[in-house]
Amino acid sequence: MGSTTGGVAPYTCSPLGSSVVFNFSESYNDMDQLCFTIAQESAHALSLDHEFDCNDPMTYLNGCGFKTFQDENILCGRNEVEACGCGRGSRQNSVTMLGNFLGLASDQANPTVSVSSPSNGGYAAVAQDVVASVNDDRAIERVEWWLDGTKKQEQRFGPYAWKLPATLDLGAHSLEVKVWDIAGKTATASVAFTLTVDGQAPECEGPEDCAEDEVCYQLQCWPDDIERLPLGEQCTGNGECLSGLCADDGTDKLCTQECTDSCPEGFACVPAGGTSVCWPGEAPGEDPGEDPGTESGGCASGPAGGGAGGALATLICLVGLALVRRRSRI
Repeated sequence: MGSTTGGVAPYTCSPLGSSVVFNFSESYNDMDQLCFTIAQESAHALSLDHEFDCNDPMTYLNGCGFKTFQDENILCGRNEVEACGCGRGSRQNSVTMLGNFLGLASDQANPTVSVSSPSNGGYAAVAQDVVASVNDDRAIERVEWWLDGTKKQEQRFGPYAWKLPATLDLGAHSLEVKVWDIAGKTATASVAFTLTVDGQAPECEGPEDCAEDEVCYQLQCWPDDIERLPLGEQCTGNGECLSGLCADDGTDKLCTQECTDSCPEGFACVPAGGTSVCWPGEAPGEDPGEDPGTESGGCASGPAGGGAGGALATLICLVGLALVRRRSRI
């Protein structure tokens, strides 16, 4: 069997009372595509043919996003229009056929959703996972995460969780979770929360909340004689850095800054807890041993060894962007 084969199933002109279908998960690095293949191979055992419609799991076509069985009379075919098998003509309705063979459950209820964390009116930490509880009497079609009125993430499968951006400003924010079930019914849940460094109540909101020799910075009290440090200098907390960002790779705690693809000379832009930051080292190189066309779920951005592109980049990504608290005062 070739490595590009996604699945194998028997195909007859009437549904099989019992059968075995094969789906080869190692052929995929995308969970959606694996699920579409499982749906197609299972439906073949119920005598469904291929369809020439990118939106239906019975297709060979790609590029249209999430697939669901379509309640339409669709032309049969793989890479081009072909006659349907078993002398059924040129079109097939996958929903009607599956309904005739299996029956269709009616959708009786709207989906439900609640935000488990953070609590409404509560606190969240930098780069914290926010979590939703989602249920439906049939199946969830998708879940969307909206932060401060902007869509940030979409999920098709649970568990339903999303990590707050590491660069999100401290202070007040709103989180909204929107849910759709496969019948198009919707539900929404929202919470208002305050982002702090450690997820605890802020020490201060203004200078009046701190001692005379302190300043209120990022909702915490800091000595007012701290010299703000430039990129790459050792730090113990965000308030010590000119950028307001002190990162920890497990070995060093250095002042850093968010980046997209470039950094000042002597620094490389490396992955870190859902974002990227400038870290001392050379720009990561491409690993000649890895197929550049292979999608990877890892965090390494170059060969292990020198510079910021090897183990350091991986470690920062795995540890996350640790925003350390200020040093304690006696």
